Amino acid sequence: MALSLGYARSSVSIAIKQLKKAGYIDLIKNNITLTERGSMLAQESLKSYQQVYRWILALGLTSYEARLYADKLESDFDQKFIEMLLKDKRLNN
Repeated sequence: MALSLGYARSSVSIAIKQLKKAGYIDLIKNNITLTERGSMLAQESLKSYQQVYRWILALGLTSYEARLYADKLESDFDQKFIEMLLKDKRLNN
């Protein structure tokens, strides 16, 4: 599966170990599930993405363009910067 997504097995294995160590996932018999902590992080991330997406749509871009830019913002900037951006009164008039 890792190879079909363009990732090396070793990279996926390292990521899984890090997520498990951080308490975000449980790994039982090759089944991965989110812990409560992991679920909370996923929900926060989704909420942030949706806010960024709606903000970009409000700028007048198409839905397709908004998805592209929201994906890029979410991957290139940390959560603190995105929160500051969304709260900035100069951008939200």
